[in-house]
Amino acid sequence: MLRGFVMIADHAVQLRLMSLTPTPIWLAHDPATLDPGLLSLRTIFEEMHIDAEWSVPDERRFRWWLKGHAQEIAVSDAIESHGMQVYTLIASTPVVSGVALNDHTIKVMAGINAQVTTLSAFTLEQDGMVRLVTRMTTHADVVSWLPRHFALVAAMQAADAELIAGGLAEMLAGTPAESAHPDAGIRPDYDDLVNIIDGLIVPHGQQPSLWKGASIAEAHEILNSISLSSMADEDGVSAEFSYGEKPSVLVMDSTLEHPRVGNGLHVVLTLPSLPFDESPYATAAVLNLLECTAAPTTDLQGGWCVVPDGTDDTVAFNAFFPNAFRQPGLATNLALWMRGKAEFAATLAAGPNRT
Repeated sequence: MLRGFVMIADHAVQLRLMSLTPTPIWLAHDPATLDPGLLSLRTIFEEMHIDAEWSVPDERRFRWWLKGHAQEIAVSDAIESHGMQVYTLIASTPVVSGVALNDHTIKVMAGINAQVTTLSAFTLEQDGMVRLVTRMTTHADVVSWLPRHFALVAAMQAADAELIAGGLAEMLAGTPAESAHPDAGIRPDYDDLVNIIDGLIVPHGQQPSLWKGASIAEAHEILNSISLSSMADEDGVSAEFSYGEKPSVLVMDSTLEHPRVGNGLHVVLTLPSLPFDESPYATAAVLNLLECTAAPTTDLQGGWCVVPDGTDDTVAFNAFFPNAFRQPGLATNLALWMRGKAEFAATLAAGPNRT
């Protein structure tokens, strides 16, 4: 039934509790002395205004409690990629535990990633834990801006986990994955970041899409040089990438309104066929887990799901970038990230994954 749903547990988001850990170098040292990975981690910690009383810092990561759900943010050691030292950032928040691994659950998860997700994927792991996960690559060329982008995504993720855990647990017949700080115990009140979606993201989303026009043109310019073909108008851009006999198709659309956060940019990469001999639902679940541990060629901002247009014969990567995230140059990076994701999927389709 779920042959492709192999254990990919204990991926880079796992964090041991160390209540008596000395202050790590990324908090104690001068930022100018830190490598881009640790500098990114420090910037994220500071941008999110993490409360020291409700956090547990470690050598290259920290865990903190917005209230009942403990978010883990970690950065890898340096990895050589295309002649550059890069570092993988991962934010992960347990949402629901005790979820059964069966066809019904896999279908529900695919639906959630098609309709609810913005920039974190809902993953279902072998131990029955549902997590929200986002993953990005940082390096010297992006450390001036990417950690702040990541911090905003991570803040939304932590708030989402708190706000939706109860309803999602009921839907999946599980239990909210709450925990306590190892020293301070159960946090009695919410961190202020719980209000980030209604207080920051939604007000920006009430404006017309900020991605229309200049950002679409920016994405089209780079897609013209990295895709098989691309076309655009002021509202959106599409492109095709190599994938077996038929291309995968990327659509970046500024006209779609997200039901929760309002206007922004909807990004969908649709595969023409499945990369595994599995159902589309199981394939989406496996792809989300694989992207948590893949080589640093892709970023996980959004989630794999069954194609969100209503067909159910293949899968797509689905993401929504709210207006609050729009900044000059980001659309170019989105195009590059999606090209990397298309190459990742094409490699899986061409590899030994079919039986």
